[in-house]
Order: sequence, then structure tokens, then C-alpha cells
Amino acid sequence: MGEVQRPFHSMPVEEVVRALGVDPSRGLSAEEVERRRRTYGPNRIVEVKRPSPFLLFLNQYRSVLVMILLAATVVSAALGDVIEAAVIGVILLFIGFMGFLQEYRAERALERLRELTAPRCRVLRDGEVVVVPSEDLVPGDVLVLGEGDVVAADGRVIESSGLRVDESPLTGESAPVDKRTEPLLEETPMADRTNCVYAGTLVVSGKGKAVVTATGRSTELGKIAEYTGQVREERTPLEARMEDLGKKFGILALVIIATLFAAEFVESVLAGDASLDFLIEVFLFSVALAVAAVPEALPLKSLRKIQSVMKAPFVTVLGGAKVRDRLEAMEALIQGGKADKILLTGLIALVFLKAVGKIKGKLNVQNEDQMVEKARSIYQKYDDRFELPEDLAIERNGERVELPVSSVEDPTLVKDIGHATVRKYVRLIKSAGTVFVSGPPGVFEDDRFSFGTYEILQATASSFGITIVSGGHLNAALQKLGIKDWIDYVSTAGGALVMYLAGKKMPMFEALSVSYETWSKDSRRTGGS
Repeated sequence: MGEVQRPFHSMPVEEVVRALGVDPSRGLSAEEVERRRRTYGPNRIVEVKRPSPFLLFLNQYRSVLVMILLAATVVSAALGDVIEAAVIGVILLFIGFMGFLQEYRAERALERLRELTAPRCRVLRDGEVVVVPSEDLVPGDVLVLGEGDVVAADGRVIESSGLRVDESPLTGESAPVDKRTEPLLEETPMADRTNCVYAGTLVVSGKGKAVVTATGRSTELGKIAEYTGQVREERTPLEARMEDLGKKFGILALVIIATLFAAEFVESVLAGDASLDFLIEVFLFSVALAVAAVPEALPLKSLRKIQSVMKAPFVTVLGGAKVRDRLEAMEALIQGGKADKILLTGLIALVFLKAVGKIKGKLNVQNEDQMVEKARSIYQKYDDRFELPEDLAIERNGERVELPVSSVEDPTLVKDIGHATVRKYVRLIKSAGTVFVSGPPGVFEDDRFSFGTYEILQATASSFGITIVSGGHLNAALQKLGIKDWIDYVSTAGGALVMYLAGKKMPMFEALSVSYETWSKDSRRTGGS
């Protein structure tokens, strides 16, 4: 294999096969496959050493407050107060079980990632199509793809005859992607690389061939699996603040209790009645105060806050240019309690504004009439859930100009939402129990049209409720603003997160969002109200 100077998706087919050192008509030889396997290793998602279920359970008892309760249990039992010890013990077991259940499900997420990969695949070697275990693939192998095949490794398409691939586990896009062989621009994002296939995706129709460009942990699937293994110990800002509060509260309680015990002890000594029975009684009283003062369920405090926060509205800010997928997910989000209020921005907002007759003119939307009609149907059914822009910012002579919606003659000039709309949206975000933002309201890279994006993200970061932000552009904007740490959950997979919240089964995203999944079930039980 030669040294690769630029991304495979930007190369012509001839350059790709030359860089990978393979004859596309014959594939690799058995000797070359063996040599490359020694270099690149098996095509297997990275194995991450996982703690045993027993260790997972023990890990639930590492916090300072739980240690206090454990000590109180032992002391109560040793001094004969069996009933109190038993009550505290049951509470501790419940806390441990709930925490264990959540973490065990997180550990299982990586296993679900592995299930996405194909156990066997067809490959061209020594001029013949053979079926081999997928872990035997190496970079340069020529994959033979057909309807129903699960793609076993990342590859560059070199032949396509009506080849269409379902990439929803990776990108969240509901429609199958037509694959072609023509090179693309270097800056083309992964979701738009129509000349590439990815491990874990499914061929829904047609046939074709692809040269393997990445295997194992180097695939997009492998990178996500590896990241999943690395983030297990990370905590959200909410969890960190709650743990810090718990430690301070526990230390304060112990100081007060120690002071009370010391005062009683000194008083009894001075009074001359410092008997052993009296000291034991005072000690048990102090232990009882400790148990009463320590919030037993503090390890689940973030979950308790979430449940209380769920009584406030779930506000969803939807933007971006993926109109078909946003429309597909919208009803499911509402029905699943993930959108008590939907604040529309970006191209999807223009589609709804046209659907309700507030703007006219052509939009840069594929199958525009169909999309507008679908939006009209959704709006008529759930009109009380939607908030539409009141004013919009357009580009005129290189300047930002804000106009009322009714004054916008050419919707293709719209670059951002206006100040009045931003103020309205910020008020709703501030009162929300949960804020989910997906898709930038404006062009955040351009200072003239980044106002909506920045204001909504800053309002989200300062919101009392649970905050979730998805999408690569918004992630970059959070970093630019320096407020990423104030968001509870951040994902670069914008479309994937929207589809996941809407109820689409996506094991890949499940692995990255198991914490969210845990409390989202409570949202479904309460109807998101």
C-alpha cells in the first residue's frame, strides 16, 4: 500500500485502488492478505475490559454519604438496634441495585455495537468471490455487496449498480443512500459521502463493490465503540454539582452531630452521670441524626431532579437542513413526550411558514411540495405545540437585514432568525424543564448571522433544566462560546439523536446516550408533562 495523501472519498477510483495496492478485477492474494493482517490486525471492534457485575454493584457504594450510612448500619447492628440497621440496609440495597442496573445497561451497549457487524461477508480474492469471516478483512480487500448484506468494514465504492445503503445507525438519515463512484470534495462530511460505505450499515437494494479502506477500531463504528469505552467515567455537569453538594452536606451534618455528641458528653461529665448506658444512648441518638440528615438516595439525586424537572415543559428547538428526517421524527417526538413545545428554526421553519401561508416563494428543498404538505398536516394536528419565527434575517448587499416574516419575498435569502423571535424562544427555553436543541438557527461561522445560534445556546446553558445539544455545528459553536461544560449532554450526531429520541432503534447511538435513555423512560411514563 502506498502512502495516502488525501481522503479516499476525494480520489478517483483508479487512484484509490493504486493507493491501496489492489487489482480491482482480482482482489488481494492470500499471501498479501496474511501480510496485511499481521500489520493491521483483525477486523474486530476494540475489546474493552469491563468490570464484573459484582464490581459494578460494589462501585455504587463509593460515595462519602453512602459510606456514612454503611457505618451507621454497622454501628446500629453492633449496639443491638437491629430494626434501624435493617431499614438502612434495605435502603442501601435499593440504591445499589438502581445504580447497578443503569451501569450494567451501559456496559451492554458496547455488545450491541458488536452485533451490528456482519459475521461473514463476500470478498474478491485471487480472482474468485469467496465467503470469509468479517474479522479476516484487511484494508485493500474488495467487498462484494448485494441486497441484504451488512457492510463488514468501511470502504470506497468502486462499482455501483443501483446500490442503496441504509446508514441510519450512523447518521440518523431515514432514507437509503444511493451510492456512486465519483470523487467528492475533501471537506464533504461523513453523512454526505455517497461514494463510501460504512461498517454496520445495510444494503437495501442493488449491488456493487467497495475497496476496504478501514477495519476494526479505525472504522467509524470502531471509533464510536472505542469512545464509548473511554467515556464511562465521565460525569455530566449536573452529576458533578450534585456530588459536590452531597459531600459538603454530609461533612456539615457530621460536624453538627459530632458537636452535639461532644456537648452532651461534656455536660454529662460535669453533672457526674456519664454512665456507659447514657453514652450509648447519646451515641445512638447521634447516629439517628446522621441517618436523618444524610439523603439516602443522593446517588440518584440527578434522577430525582430529572423527575421533578419533567413537570416543566420539554422544549425542543429544531433546525438544520434535513427536512425529510425532521418531519419524519416530529410526530414521534411529540407522541413520546419529547416536545411539549417545538421552536422551529432554519430551513424546517421556512417549510412550516410556507405550509401555513406566511411566506411564499421557492425553497431550496428536495420534493418541496410533498414536504410542505406533510408539514401542513403535522401543524394542523399539533398546532398548539409549535412556535414559528416572527421575524427573519436575510442577506442584502452583504449586510444583515431583519424583516417581519410577511415581508420576506425570497426565502432563499434567509440566513437566521430575527431578534423578536430569539427573545420569544429564549423565554420559553428559560422556563423549560428539559431543553433539546438540534440544528443551528443561523450560520454560526458568519458573525452577521450567528446571533440566533449563540443566543439560544447561551439560554440553554443557563437553563435550570436538563440540557441536550446535538449536531456538529452546534458543538463547534458551544466550544467557541466556551460554554460546552454547562450542557448536560452533547452529541455531534445531530440526525442520529433526533431519530433516537423519536423512538428509532439505534444501538450505536444507544451506546453513547445510555444516561439519557435511563431518564427518558421516566419522561415517557409521565407523558412528558
